[in-house]
Amino acid sequence: MATPPPGEREILTWPLFGVAGRELAAQVAESGYRPDIVLAIARGGLLPAGSLGYALSIKNVFVISVEYYTGVGETLDFPVMLPPQQPRSLVHGFSLALVWLSVASGAIVLTEPAPVDLLTMGMIVLLPIVGLVTIRPPLVVFLAVWLIAAA
Repeated sequence: MATPPPGEREILTWPLFGVAGRELAAQVAESGYRPDIVLAIARGGLLPAGSLGYALSIKNVFVISVEYYTGVGETLDFPVMLPPQQPRSLVHGFSLALVWLSVASGAIVLTEPAPVDLLTMGMIVLLPIVGLVTIRPPLVVFLAVWLIAAA
């Protein structure tokens, strides 16, 4: 891979990313080093860590969040490790219980079994678990009323 001249940014294309990932994995493998885990530093390290873990058959890939860059060419004085996500609230757990209850009670009827239906149900259950969806109290009340009305 060619190194860009000083002051210029390298444009990383998907094919170049694939080549770089394979070269890095080959260097690690040839060195004889056998890591037990791959630690990805979010966000820029997520894809390289996944690629490296896959190429070296390492299934334990962990992620930490570190803030350093604040813009293009702008950085903090030193890197700051960000704390993990705060514990879930009772409302969060209750909203998940409502989703589970509606699925378990048959309140949602799939008229035509299809992969899309399974994917949709999986997303309804998993998005709150992984924290990508925040369900606020008014929505919980609405879901509870909906569940009672549907029963």
